[in-house]
Amino acid sequence: MKKIGILYGRGREFPVAFIREVNRQGEGEIEASGVTLDKVIAGETPAYAVIVDGISAEVPFYREYLKTAALSGTAV
Repeated sequence: MKKIGILYGRGREFPVAFIREVNRQGEGEIEASGVTLDKVIAGETPAYAVIVDGISAEVPFYREYLKTAALSGTAV
């Protein structure tokens, strides 16, 4: 199963609708959820095949996380 993560801030309307629609259309083959970051370990591959970014312009840490994820093969 492929996982899609959405990285977002305070705005909840679009992310919740996006997640709901992807999960509805994915029919068990694709699962969407909000990205949760507990800790980041260098060289560790993210659990997501795709990450949709909605906040990295405001939070520098997320930019670095997304760069690392892209280098490890995640589509950002």
